[in-house]
Amino acid sequence: MFFLRTTIQSLGILIISVFTAGCVHTYVPHRDVMPTREARVPILLYHHIAQLPDNASPAQKRWTLTPEQFDDQIRWIVKHGFHPVTMAELSGHLKDGLPLPLKPIVISFDDGWKDQYNNAFPILKKYNFKATFFIITDSVGHSAYMNWDEVLKISDSAMDIELHSHTHARLPALSVKEAWQEIDDSKKILENHLKKPVSVFAYPYGHYDDEIISLVKDAGFDAAVTLSGLNNGYLFRADQSYTMSRYAVEGSDKLEYVSQLKDVPTSICPALFVSLVQYPSIFSNKEGIDALIEFAAQANINTLFIQVYRENKAWFPSQIADDSPYEKSRLDLAEDALARIIRLAHSKGIQVHAWLNLLSLSQNKNAEFLKKYGPDVLTRNLKHKKRFSDYLIDAQYFLEPGDLRVRRDLSKIVSELLSAYPELDGIQFDYIRYPDLEPHYGYAKSNVERFKKTTGLSVIDEQSLVWKQWKRAQVTELLTILVKTARSLRPNIQVSATGCMPLIRATHEAYQDWPSWINHGLIDFVTLMDYSPDPQEFRRWLVVAQEKVSDLSRVRVGIGAYKLVNASESFDSEFHTLKELGMKGAIFHYGSLLESQQLKSIVIKKNSPEDR
Repeated sequence: MFFLRTTIQSLGILIISVFTAGCVHTYVPHRDVMPTREARVPILLYHHIAQLPDNASPAQKRWTLTPEQFDDQIRWIVKHGFHPVTMAELSGHLKDGLPLPLKPIVISFDDGWKDQYNNAFPILKKYNFKATFFIITDSVGHSAYMNWDEVLKISDSAMDIELHSHTHARLPALSVKEAWQEIDDSKKILENHLKKPVSVFAYPYGHYDDEIISLVKDAGFDAAVTLSGLNNGYLFRADQSYTMSRYAVEGSDKLEYVSQLKDVPTSICPALFVSLVQYPSIFSNKEGIDALIEFAAQANINTLFIQVYRENKAWFPSQIADDSPYEKSRLDLAEDALARIIRLAHSKGIQVHAWLNLLSLSQNKNAEFLKKYGPDVLTRNLKHKKRFSDYLIDAQYFLEPGDLRVRRDLSKIVSELLSAYPELDGIQFDYIRYPDLEPHYGYAKSNVERFKKTTGLSVIDEQSLVWKQWKRAQVTELLTILVKTARSLRPNIQVSATGCMPLIRATHEAYQDWPSWINHGLIDFVTLMDYSPDPQEFRRWLVVAQEKVSDLSRVRVGIGAYKLVNASESFDSEFHTLKELGMKGAIFHYGSLLESQQLKSIVIKKNSPEDR
């Protein structure tokens, strides 16, 4: 078993202070009542409570607790003085100032599975424990789900029944009319069966945007919940009632650490890139992997971006890319290196995100893409190409993001990775852009043909807004396809991408619209490559970027340690900037810390609770 996977924040702790004016609620407090309107409430989410079959899939193992495990956890929670409240009661506290017991906790269930009725419900009654069940109305009565009689029996037992939409659709992807039907129509269905109002909504997959929040409010809900604060979570919104995060309990989690639920400041730089360019490679020996995990734990790093794909080479099993590096690593270590990293990281409560350099082939003339398709899949300018090396851009070969073959094969590579490692916490897409050195690219034959067919234009004007918007759209379309692929296999996986800095470079040279990617909920967060070695420029770029982002919790700021190995004062200064601006960082990269004990010491000191 391993500790809950991320920091205390990811446990779904709700820390909200509610202030009202012109209205006074009076009550007589007693020793078991929290006489304030400040709620420090862990909200836990469960899915399946059942015995696993012998042939259980990785997903089943991840989201299922045995009845014995669930009983043990509820007993532990009771023993340590936590008092159960429902989401409706928590909402009443936030909305009307109604009192909560001391050490409140919410136990919630999603989807309305039958095993929740058969196995969880009796255990909850055994301990006289209240819980909230979020129901998908269209699923009620299907073989694996509760029927209406069972839903009503739970409701009549003082449990809280709330709504999880009609069909569990990803709401931000729907039209406004469709989303309204998922929210309002299903609310009416559920209330008609329960004969009482429902007031709390659970976003399917934890995904929402400002439009969805507005619809939830308009439908008459007093509050709404999401997942872990990472799936489109607005952790810094003034009104958190419609964005309350929950921690999704997994089969291998332990809850002894509930005793640590308190307002703990998170690290300034909680993420660390681990690059394949460092020597020796992290995939070359077990000792290096073990040392990485130990350092991350010591430095309060809770997320590792492990590079597993570059130059069209894979450090995981693949039939599309060249996976000889994976085979060599597996032979050298006598085990799968990435699997070892994931296992050891999870034992320390550290997340692992696979990091992929997608469109750059570096200088790999023997890339599988080129063997299969030739140079036609490379983006190019209008200069005549005499030799293969003429396609080099900034000393690298660059795939065309608008080429449908590129999109198809990169999507397959993502599928291979996530199928091979179901325990990955996230996936980060890097090099999702056009080259930005003399940025007159995009003239690959297939891209030009599609542009002319789509726009009806027979001539391309390099300076035209139509052509620039087209290139920007090709980058976003590629990312959209990769995100869809990832989430079709792992709906709850964290999906991120790197963003060029400064913003003007991203927009007008790399044709990368990363502000819209996060503002519209395409990805869970963006990692900004703010790799300026000049602390003043580092800050200036961030201030500009802040103006384009509606939610800073969905931004990680890359600090270019590789440029600051001999400039520890600048490295320290950039840490201070992040703290001052209230932003979270990602150190690029681990190999540079190995080169400089000074940088390493700064990371440990600045990320320590004592320093904060």
